Amino acid sequence: MRLCPCGSGQWSRELLDAAGIYCGRVCDDCEKRKRAEFRSEIFDEGTAYARSGEEEDLLNDNEERNLSFEVVKPPKPAMVPTEVVAAITAARPELLRMGTPRAMDADEVRGMYEAIAMLIQDGFAAQQKAARLETQLARSRDRLDEVMAAIHVANHAASIAKLSFTDEDE
Repeated sequence: MRLCPCGSGQWSRELLDAAGIYCGRVCDDCEKRKRAEFRSEIFDEGTAYARSGEEEDLLNDNEERNLSFEVVKPPKPAMVPTEVVAAITAARPELLRMGTPRAMDADEVRGMYEAIAMLIQDGFAAQQKAARLETQLARSRDRLDEVMAAIHVANHAASIAKLSFTDEDE
């Protein structure tokens, strides 16, 4: 499970259109907003588009129902300041400290929030994976201890058997 990128702190799930095409990750708080970024028709079940996933079928469905639709412009992509992208990409936080602070516009702030949300989400996922690996490692160590103890017992039994066999020969 992953936290929702909207920043609500809730667990997210995949939002799929009627054809099963991935539209993003959402939680209960942001699903309505995320759906509003797309044409509502793509979520209608029982249409030719839902069966095929082809945009042409979506247009045909609209014509058949005599619906007019308005082309929805995608939201402007969030802009993360280049110095932040460079620091994250290079995994070198000192690059941020070398930069000169400056005012950011709304797109850059939104981009920063999205980048921070992704980093938090990735950090949480990494913590969960580390915990799973730690548990697996502990189990492996326990199993190794059991195997080593069994080998020790087997070696001890073999040496006793060897002594017993040697005593009988004499």
